[in-house]
Amino acid sequence: MYSRVLQTINGTIQNEIASHSAFVLENHSPADVARAVIESGYQKEPIYVFNMDEAYQRIQHFKRVMPRAQIFYAMKANDFDIMLKLAAVCELGFDCASPGEIHNI
Repeated sequence: MYSRVLQTINGTIQNEIASHSAFVLENHSPADVARAVIESGYQKEPIYVFNMDEAYQRIQHFKRVMPRAQIFYAMKANDFDIMLKLAAVCELGFDCASPGEIHNI
């Protein structure tokens, strides 16, 4: 599914993914990935696992059911660079409550 999202948004976030050493694992759920990392015992730093397809599908769902609404992504919810790039590519607005949040965009 991941490749479908990249095709849909013209690969705009591929460089962002590469810069974070992110792994793209098709046919595995985020829970599968997290479980494998935990069981391996090799990961010493915190990790972030998210399903980009699911995030993209939810954004598109909101846009379909509320076509006249301007949708804003709350920066305080999650300021992970790849998620911010996805929100920008999907033409969401950003809800920023601090200068630091504005800087992250």
